[in-house]
Amino acid sequence: MSISQADEMSGSGELRPSQQCLQPLEFEDCLTDSPAFRENLKSHEKEIESCSGVLKQLQNEMKKLLQIEEELSKCHKQFSNTISNISFKPIGSQTEDDIETENAFRKFGEVMDEIEDQRDRFISIKNNCAMKRLDRFRKNDIGRCKEAKRKFHSQTEKSCASLEKSLGAKKNTKGIDDLDINCKEERENLFKNSLYYVDSLHEVQELKRIEVCEALLQIMFAWKTFYHTGYEAFNEFESYSQDLSLRLQNLRDTFDHEKEEADKLKERVSKKLTTGSTSSSPDTRQGYLYSKEKLAVGFGHSWLKYFCEYSRKHKTLTLRTYNQPQGRVGNTDQINVTNVVKKRTDDIPRRFCFEVTSADGKVWVLQSLSEEDLKNWMEIMEGKEATFAEPMQAAKLRVPHEVGMDFVIKCIDRLTALGLNEQGTRP
Repeated sequence: MSISQADEMSGSGELRPSQQCLQPLEFEDCLTDSPAFRENLKSHEKEIESCSGVLKQLQNEMKKLLQIEEELSKCHKQFSNTISNISFKPIGSQTEDDIETENAFRKFGEVMDEIEDQRDRFISIKNNCAMKRLDRFRKNDIGRCKEAKRKFHSQTEKSCASLEKSLGAKKNTKGIDDLDINCKEERENLFKNSLYYVDSLHEVQELKRIEVCEALLQIMFAWKTFYHTGYEAFNEFESYSQDLSLRLQNLRDTFDHEKEEADKLKERVSKKLTTGSTSSSPDTRQGYLYSKEKLAVGFGHSWLKYFCEYSRKHKTLTLRTYNQPQGRVGNTDQINVTNVVKKRTDDIPRRFCFEVTSADGKVWVLQSLSEEDLKNWMEIMEGKEATFAEPMQAAKLRVPHEVGMDFVIKCIDRLTALGLNEQGTRP
């Protein structure tokens, strides 16, 4: 949820709803953990923070209405203005219900302003029910989402550190199996935390409009009871509130149904972790790879982490540097792949490595995350096992030299013609 400036009313008096929408978070994206997925998470996190801030603002203003009776009119105007400016960002495209619930906040502000014009002061409003509901939603639902965020980013640090340690270990390192097991466990924990975090974000994003709107609707009904002078205003509001209640109930029913479908989808996506599949298409693959990079002369080389995308159809490999813990996107390279060969362990100290040759003849040495990951990359890139080439010098020794053979044949013919049959040399 976010607060934006109120849309100006058109000449016909109709309100123009906000068209900005959040991009949906897919459970499938938890498998690849791509940069786009991380950036999308940031947008949702920013929206959650904005939602929490608006809820705090509403709660503080409700307390003022309860505590300061003589300042009730002033606080009511401020509260009305706050409600009129509430703007939720829906996921995907806006539906009719989204637009109507968006306009509902402005309608609430209009009704409250109309009542305030008729009265010089307000009577105390007991809205503890709404206060508790908003507080419960902010602390429990949003609080749970923030805790999921903390665990997700913490697990990201652990997973990346474990991966660096495991892949950086030499093949004869003591306890390398334990490092691999720990790396796998941390990756699985990151995936589980990612799924839980995405699910929590979706729940809060969907519930925020319902919870806040229903809470405010309770306040409207409470004010109707106390404000006798605003009877006519509330009388006009009655039909609108009933229609809004039906819309909200429909939204809640839809949410309950979609939550059940989301749980089923999570189970299906979770099964892909065991198969090593990170793409819905058999002709593409995405994932992280390490590339052997040369440093300045005298400084050897280093291994740089890339998020890679391969297209079997176009035989192109796109490498994009990305720091998961910091969310920093780096440079992007694209390779037109001509040949892929699996590296033998005798050729390189690191495990799970293979060579990719580009159209311009450049050779890239890449390291996958595991043996299974290497197998999947080799399969989609149609890679080959390394062959043991025959030494050139040995091959040359086995091929007779044409000139030399002619010389030997001539010598034998000469000896035969002279009839020499004695061995040794003359004194």
